Amino acid sequence: MQPGEIRVADVSRRFRVYPRDAHSLRELVVRGRGEPTDVWALRDVSFEVAPGSAVGLVGRNGSGKSTLLRILAGIVRPTSGHAEVGGRIGSLLELGAGFHPDFTGRENVFLNGAILGIRRAQIRELVLQQDLRVQAERRHDRLRLARCGGGRAALRASGAPPAG
Repeated sequence: MQPGEIRVADVSRRFRVYPRDAHSLRELVVRGRGEPTDVWALRDVSFEVAPGSAVGLVGRNGSGKSTLLRILAGIVRPTSGHAEVGGRIGSLLELGAGFHPDFTGRENVFLNGAILGIRRAQIRELVLQQDLRVQAERRHDRLRLARCGGGRAALRASGAPPAG
């Protein structure tokens, strides 16, 4: 299996739902929880994703999107079938997970890297590479502006076509 590849074959996931919650051990022993009902979050789901591809999960509430993501992240096991993921998975299933509003953008990059299990030195190297790329793009834009001259230069640098 290649890094970034995902294979899901005949994955199903069943949850048992009980009519009553037991709030204590005594309540569980005395009253019980009742007969469970099987609820299928996923049934016979199969697909493959090639490395470098993008995939979106769309569906109504309760359609199994989060359950599938939890299976892919290894948080929950399927009732039947199997799922394989090439590489490392970090799960940020909750909205806003891995983002701290008091941190700068750079600090949030380091926070997310830590959540994903990436070493701080490796994150630093990736951030440095990105900084160098941005600096090179800015230099290129300045050079293009210098060659163009006049009011049309600003339009060309912004990506808009020159006024004719």
